[in-house]
Amino acid sequence: MKMESHAVVWRGIVLAAVASIVAIVVTVLVTAPPVYSVAQVRSGLLSAPKAWLGRTVHIRGLDYWPGGQVAWLVDPGHDPSSEGLPITIGQWQSPAFPRSFIWWLSDNVSIFRGIDGGRVEAYRITLTAPPRSGCLSCSVGHG
Repeated sequence: MKMESHAVVWRGIVLAAVASIVAIVVTVLVTAPPVYSVAQVRSGLLSAPKAWLGRTVHIRGLDYWPGGQVAWLVDPGHDPSSEGLPITIGQWQSPAFPRSFIWWLSDNVSIFRGIDGGRVEAYRITLTAPPRSGCLSCSVGHG
């Protein structure tokens, strides 16, 4: 009899854990903000800047920093100077753990080269200005 009561308790614990995990997953999926590509944000800033300026958005892209005060977010395989978004350098470029550890492994341990996925991440950026043609160092936002 005592064994049966322990089994019932464990079934209840397992059922509660599964229900909690399902609730968390559903909440995250329902409340997650949209993630835009660099091309989508560039297009929006060029075609309807008033709808985009002042917004903080999540942009999936590759962080390319050639030096100076501006870094570029680009879609993988695209040219930063013609298809990227210039963003003021800052804390947004520093990944949190465990991503920072994965980047370190990719840079420092030869068997792990390439595990960083090309360093494509989703960055949280506040858009402050439309892109200006001919100005490669004019930032459109900050992190």
